[in-house]
Amino acid sequence: MIVAVATKRKPKLDALSAAMEHISRQFSGSDWSIVARKTDSGVSETPVTMKETADGAYNRINSLKALLDRHNEEADYYVGMEGGFHQMKLNGRTITFIQGWVAVSDGKITEFGSSPNLSVPDKLAQAVYGDNESLAVAIDRYSGLTDVRNNQGVFGVLTNDLLTRELSFISALITAFAPFYNRMTYEKKKYKDHRRARKGITKD
Repeated sequence: MIVAVATKRKPKLDALSAAMEHISRQFSGSDWSIVARKTDSGVSETPVTMKETADGAYNRINSLKALLDRHNEEADYYVGMEGGFHQMKLNGRTITFIQGWVAVSDGKITEFGSSPNLSVPDKLAQAVYGDNESLAVAIDRYSGLTDVRNNQGVFGVLTNDLLTRELSFISALITAFAPFYNRMTYEKKKYKDHRRARKGITKD
């Protein structure tokens, strides 16, 4: 199984390798290899809505497929990963969250998955939303560390490394791949819903 991924960043590559250790077992222990290529997301450097983040992951796989096609390369699955912010009004205040999104395609169908949401400090949100600053720059200054993006990530800084950028993307990858490695269950659900609809049964 060849898995092509639209990144060369270490945390994302490490996340994909770790996730494939689990996912490959769901494909009857298929051997797998990773092909990594750098592509553009087609969105802001730091996406600021959930949709923009998901769009970034989706755009990356489209760019990746086009890139591989130009070099006559093929893959069984194409993976795009994108991290970004989004805001929600909860309990009377606006909270900013960071979240990672993953898009996976088999060349015909594209599925999506996401990491957990993690609230970020107001100063970090202000740097991105108010000052239009790149998150990569803002988190380095906020944490006093260097190159956070290519190491533990914002997730690692804010959780004291209990949940690093790599770990957050592992969960997103496992969920995005689920409709492929657990295809029978997904198709069974569609079949049941179809039968219920034919019998005039509605969901509660």
